[in-house]
Amino acid sequence: MPYIKDDRRAKIDTHISEVISVLRELGWREGDMNYALSRIVGAAFEEEMRYHTIARVTGVLSNVATEFERRIVGPYEEAAIASNGDVPEYSRIESRLEDTRRERIAEALSKVTSGI
Repeated sequence: MPYIKDDRRAKIDTHISEVISVLRELGWREGDMNYALSRIVGAAFEEEMRYHTIARVTGVLSNVATEFERRIVGPYEEAAIASNGDVPEYSRIESRLEDTRRERIAEALSKVTSGI
């Protein structure tokens, strides 16, 4: 999770704001963003060239991607589906999964109420 204390944010934000300004000026190209992030994670490994640093860096990158997917991509995709319509196969699959979920809930409730 990227939620750190204010004193730590203050130390980082000034410098990150500069990087953001440059990336914005360059047009947010994928290669530029990749380069900036690669410099950061490369420096972390260069400081301590051990397996646990690799695990730490890959874990952080994975968590960043997961959080971005959860907070940004998911809602964006939901809005796009609402605006443009769904992929028919996905819509049918979701409907079947929802039916299965409802059936399992009903079964569980039935077991609970029959035992009372």
